[in-house]
Amino acid sequence: MSFQYKPIGDGVSSLHVPDRRPAKDVMHAFIYLFVLTAVYGVGIYVASGNDSATAYDTWTKLADYDTCKGSSPAGLLGADPEPTPSPSDLPPATTVIRHIKWFLVAGAGLSFVTGLLFLEAFKRSAQGMMKVMVGIKASLPAVIGLACLSQGVVGPGIVMLLLSAFTIFVFYLWRQELALCGRLLSLSATGLQANPSLISFTLLMKIGLLGFIIIPHAAFMGLAFADGSAVLDPSVQVPPSGQNECTDPTTMEVVPCCLWQTAPWVSPYVALASFSLLWSIMLAFEMRLYVIASSITDWYYAPQGAYVRGNVMKAVGHAFGPAFGTLAYGSLVLTLIDIMRRAAENARRQNSRNILVCLVTTCMACFAAVFEALTKFATIHAAITGQAFCDAGRDVVSLLKRNFLAAYGVWWLPPMVLNMFSFIFSAGVGVAIYLVSLPILEDHHGNNVGSTEALIVALITGFLSLVILAFFSSILLNIVDSTFVLYAMDRDQACVTMPDIHAIFGEVPSVKAHAVVEQPTGDLAYGSAPRSATMA
Repeated sequence: MSFQYKPIGDGVSSLHVPDRRPAKDVMHAFIYLFVLTAVYGVGIYVASGNDSATAYDTWTKLADYDTCKGSSPAGLLGADPEPTPSPSDLPPATTVIRHIKWFLVAGAGLSFVTGLLFLEAFKRSAQGMMKVMVGIKASLPAVIGLACLSQGVVGPGIVMLLLSAFTIFVFYLWRQELALCGRLLSLSATGLQANPSLISFTLLMKIGLLGFIIIPHAAFMGLAFADGSAVLDPSVQVPPSGQNECTDPTTMEVVPCCLWQTAPWVSPYVALASFSLLWSIMLAFEMRLYVIASSITDWYYAPQGAYVRGNVMKAVGHAFGPAFGTLAYGSLVLTLIDIMRRAAENARRQNSRNILVCLVTTCMACFAAVFEALTKFATIHAAITGQAFCDAGRDVVSLLKRNFLAAYGVWWLPPMVLNMFSFIFSAGVGVAIYLVSLPILEDHHGNNVGSTEALIVALITGFLSLVILAFFSSILLNIVDSTFVLYAMDRDQACVTMPDIHAIFGEVPSVKAHAVVEQPTGDLAYGSAPRSATMA
């Protein structure tokens, strides 16, 4: 009996459109640019005629009755700025910053180096990193428990020891999954090594987002709030003649006399600017995912051993060119989902004892998670094929359904492992910088001040490390998601482009493996069950 298999050819790679692509979802690109232009245009106009110095001086005097009753005594409105204090007169916060600034610079550099070492470690020995994670995760509760027992705190000590034993048992049950997760992340690190420009692009994207989007939006909204005037708070008790302090009529405590009342146009503008800011941040995330997916696709379909050049710049050109509307569409969906999630969370907090509200918000959270996953895979598919957003979403859902792939997040374990590593590594960097800076700062500024400054340095450095490691982790996870879609496209066409990737994804839970056969030419392919068998 002989079986017939699907033909092998360029079926999958023909779905990838690497070069010239027609523009898609143009309307959404125009809508985004219109919103952004409106925010910047109004913001620049307000900045050109806004007396923010006078507004700030008024804000600082809202407690005084004279501010909102119409008088303007000397030194209140339009006063000359105070002279810059000498270093010996600096406030404590400024003094601390002056003391620790070089430690913060060193900590930021150490955080970035830690991120690079983080990637290199996963590339060289992902299994070893898994063992380190398991060891730290299991031993940390044991160390805390032993410390509690040594201090005579028996109850919490026993609980922590039991937690350590339970953690070891769970990791023992997960030993095969952890090994598979290590192979998956090692493959992702290899893909990043083959496309090192992705790190530079992502860093530049974040810097551009901060400099051209976040800071201008914050400045424009601040200047908008400066367009207003001080008005008397109707709930306070006006002071007697000759006095300048208002009181609460109920408690008789001294309270500010005035409120800052903005112009009528400010609230709509700030709402539009907030929406524009959130949309722009989501657009930056979508661009990062698109560029990573497109670059990894070129690497995936390149001949074995070939060095791929220019794929990142080409992907950037597509992201800011024909695919800009698609990314604006996807980021708009994510923006609306985020607004919906925030509204649901606020409703849940305000009605924490209402079971109906809790049920509705839980359903909305599930709805938001599903649509975020669909948006992610639609963006990846659009990066591969150049399709419009809705077409890509429809095709990728059909693709995953045809191949029995439960693709919600690909797999829950890699994100959990990377988040755990990010927290452990950032905590280690914070402790290290604390131990290094503590004796130096204590020697120069005394024990109390020095220890406080060392703690501030450690907390800031640890936070920076967590942000940087989360940044590198997100790149690795985006590569995993992109290769997963490419793997699904291979399976759909019954061919094997990268055997290593297929071997790993074939072992992922919820992924139904197919038989792999070797063709007469030596190529590998998936065999499909025949509709009919031909007797030899």
